[in-house]
Parts: sequence; structure tokens; C-alpha cells
Amino acid sequence: MDHFQRALAIYKKLKSEDSRQSYVDVYIAMGWVYLDYGYGQEQNALQVFGRALSRARRLSEAEEGPVWMASALRGTGITYYDLREWDRAIEAFENSLVLVCDEALGHIYLGNTYLEKYLTLPLDVDPGERFMVLKFACDHVIEQYGELSKIGAAVGPYEESEGRFLAVKLLILRGNKGIARTLVGQLLDSEINGYDDDVVYCHCCTQRHGESVELSKCAGCKVKYYCNRSHQKEKWRGRFIDHKMLCPYLNRWRRAKRRMERGKRSRDSLDSILNDFLALIESLLRGRIQKTAMAAVLERD
Repeated sequence: MDHFQRALAIYKKLKSEDSRQSYVDVYIAMGWVYLDYGYGQEQNALQVFGRALSRARRLSEAEEGPVWMASALRGTGITYYDLREWDRAIEAFENSLVLVCDEALGHIYLGNTYLEKYLTLPLDVDPGERFMVLKFACDHVIEQYGELSKIGAAVGPYEESEGRFLAVKLLILRGNKGIARTLVGQLLDSEINGYDDDVVYCHCCTQRHGESVELSKCAGCKVKYYCNRSHQKEKWRGRFIDHKMLCPYLNRWRRAKRRMERGKRSRDSLDSILNDFLALIESLLRGRIQKTAMAAVLERD
């Protein structure tokens, strides 16, 4: 963090409009670095995101003022998400959307937070409340894309995966497995087709291959690229979707598609890959709900 502190000291001395704006950028960057450090740094992240928000409010009349405030609020929401404080996370994300109402990523964050809240609700909670929490999760997907099956159509390649994966989980919970199956195929297709051999980016930071770093391809799926082991590790266990789960399915999908393009028969059919993937997601969702039930039993005992 030393270089951030030095940057803040320099900008504080300059006292220009540009330096005040850069001050906000530095605080936001510090917050995300604290989040990257992982467990135990959440309070530090909240502190610097709070400072960023406070200073961004003073610049609210600037053209980028609402964007800075939304970014600070989004970082605050992610921090509360990591702390499993769902209601505080929801409040921060909703406030960010008030400032930048067309922010697709904000809707994805909110949808995921409502989903996590749904999966961790006590089993004796009022059924109406349970229904509404799941409805709110779906509404943020529908509000942004029109319907669950269209999520991913209006976001970038990195947010697209998170959005489609969120939609798959919501569709399974709502019993719409047919649409979920179609969306899984779109998700796997977008993952293997999202990287042009001539323009390759790090899956974590979007650093372009050959600009200042030589990217390495994931040995498992042979689809994703990374700057370094640190970035690969960060995505291996992601916040909303982790590469550890996707990696074997991407490899199977890529190999099956490649054989089909060559006119060869694949032992591993696309249908079997879709079935296996859906079965995994359904099992994980069921496991989360059962874990909540078990925790409730232990608390009573």
C-alpha cells in the first residue's frame, strides 16, 4: 500500500481539480486491492471506499462525479457481500444504480446478492418473504435484459459469464430447466469463442497479450489466459463464478466442438456435457439449502 499512500500525499499537495479527482481514483483502487487480499481486510476496504465516496460527493457536479460515487458504492457492496451482510450489500448496490441506472454489472451484483440471501434464509422464514427475495433476484435480471434467457446480451465478455451463470441458477430454482439448458450452451459457447487467437486478454485483469506481458494459457481448459499465477488463483475461486468449476466443462465442450467442426464423432456428446453441468449446479444449490437447514438444527441443539 506504500505506493498508494505516496500517490495520495502528492495529490493532496497539488490541490488542483485533476488531483482531487485522482484522489478518488486512488482510494477506490486501494479498496479493490484490500478486497483482493481476501479475508481479514474487509474493514480496511470499507474505510477507503467510504473515503472515496465522501470525496466523490464533493465532486458530484463534475461530469464523472456520479460514476465515481457509483464505483465507491459498488466496492462497498462487494465488501458487504464478502462479509455475508446481504441487506447492507443490497442497499449499496441499489444506491449505485440510482447514480448509474444502466449499469449492467450493478444488476448482476444485486441479483447475486439476492440469490445468496435466498439460499441462506432460515427454513422457518415466512414463505412469502422467501418468494419475494427470489423474485427480486430474478427482477434485476429481467429489468436489465427483458427475460432470463437473454442475460449476457448487453454486457462485456467477463460480465457475460457471471450474468449467464446467475440466470442459470435462477432458472433452475424456478423450475425452468429447459431454458437453463439452452443458457448453459450459450455460456460454454461464449467462453470458448470469446478469445480471438490474435487478441488474447488476461481473464482476470484484461491485460492484452504481447503489450507488456506474455500470457499463459490454462492447462486444464486451454481456453482462458492469465498474466500470472496470482491472477489464475484469483479466478480459480471467483466471487460469483469460479474457474475451478467451469474448467473441466470448458475442456470437454471445446474438444467436442472441435471434433464436430472436423466432421468427426465425439464420444463426449454436447447433450451429456449439458446434463452433467446442470446436475452439478442443481446439486450445489440443493447443498447450500441443506447446509442452511443443518446450521439451523445445530443452533437449536
